[in-house]
Amino acid sequence: MEGRHATQTASKLQNEDIPLDDSRDTDLYPRFPPEIEHKIFVAAFDADPMQEMVGTFLLVSKRVYDWLIPLVFEIVITYGSSKWPPRGLPPEDLPRVGKYVRHLLLDFSEASTSSMYFTYCQNLTNLALVGWSSTGISALACLRPTELCVDLDVLPKIPTISPLCANVTHLDCAYHEWNHFIGPSESFSYFPNLTHLMVRSDPYQDQGEDVDQALRQFQKIKVFVLCQYRNNMEMKAVEPEHPHPDPRVVHLYLQFPLHWKTAAQGGISPWLFAEAVVEQRRNRRSDSDV
Repeated sequence: MEGRHATQTASKLQNEDIPLDDSRDTDLYPRFPPEIEHKIFVAAFDADPMQEMVGTFLLVSKRVYDWLIPLVFEIVITYGSSKWPPRGLPPEDLPRVGKYVRHLLLDFSEASTSSMYFTYCQNLTNLALVGWSSTGISALACLRPTELCVDLDVLPKIPTISPLCANVTHLDCAYHEWNHFIGPSESFSYFPNLTHLMVRSDPYQDQGEDVDQALRQFQKIKVFVLCQYRNNMEMKAVEPEHPHPDPRVVHLYLQFPLHWKTAAQGGISPWLFAEAVVEQRRNRRSDSDV
């Protein structure tokens, strides 16, 4: 009797156009249009730079998980001890999330594990290799980053790696010596499209001739950064004892790998910082010519 009475009551309410209480059903679905809800969760993700809440966000629903998981693994770094971005990925997770990685800084202290990233992170735009010798060459040669940080000492030993360098526009070789690799047959010849170059500089030596030769070799160069690594020092422009007259040559203090990580996370990069310095110099010269 009770079941039949409930059915009759529901039918009566529907016939009288009185809405049923369906709040329990609507709670299962987003209250915002999906595109707005998407923006809300991405904004919440971006507003939590240390990603302390990311675990909670990922548990909200499958749709939120699908929205945020590419952002979680967009940056991966295996060097240092920072909590964020993720410090490496378990090998078993690489086939699943490697496609999301865009910025990758690899420390080759464990070369066999590190080389697996080359196979699964095929969508990299920014690649930094610390301590790399020649591991994983076949997979590495298939990558096409536009930003590369690499030890130039390795490149002449493995000419098959040249396809990796073809699309590189921003080259950071600041953690290794560079001046003896200038020349048409050496490492720099691997980079036909280079517009931004960063190398390490001794502030007490005049490297004008090396800089001149590099500028002649790279006709597309827009910014040439000579940097010095200083711990616990923010990025800043400095005036060396031997400044170069070309406005494209900028001297910076940097903290490695903090400058790489900051740029990957969307903060100010050495490239943008140096570009601003170059533009200011050009503007000052233009004003003085008037």
